[in-house]
Amino acid sequence: PAVLQNTLTLDPQNIATRALFWEDYLKQYPESLYKQDAQQLLYQYSRFLFVGTAESPVSGDYSDRLSLQASSLEEIEKLAKLNKSQLANQARLLLNLLNQNSATGNRSTEQQVLSAIGIHNPSPSYKKDCFSDAVCLAT
Repeated sequence: PAVLQNTLTLDPQNIATRALFWEDYLKQYPESLYKQDAQQLLYQYSRFLFVGTAESPVSGDYSDRLSLQASSLEEIEKLAKLNKSQLANQARLLLNLLNQNSATGNRSTEQQVLSAIGIHNPSPSYKKDCFSDAVCLAT
């Protein structure tokens, strides 16, 4: 599983790989029967990558680049170098936010970060479990 007792079990590189997979899947198969599952998986992995979980946060305050876990920062910096990727755009937005916060002494909350980089739940009423099996199952 990706999360166990609200703690991430995957490293940032694996999370980024999975997020990129679902981003590419949605580009290749925009009319897929599994579109909603893919959108939810992209959202979840993006959230894991940029903010983590309560027990595995990426940062406590997003005050600057050094406030991020080193492995998360490394992966976000790699992502920011990609082209034609929403995840890459979000990575660049986060790095810009961190630079601004560092220059101004500001801090950001998890929700402020998600809003600033454009990550939102595509389907808040989505009720499937996508992490217990190979497919998303109704709960």
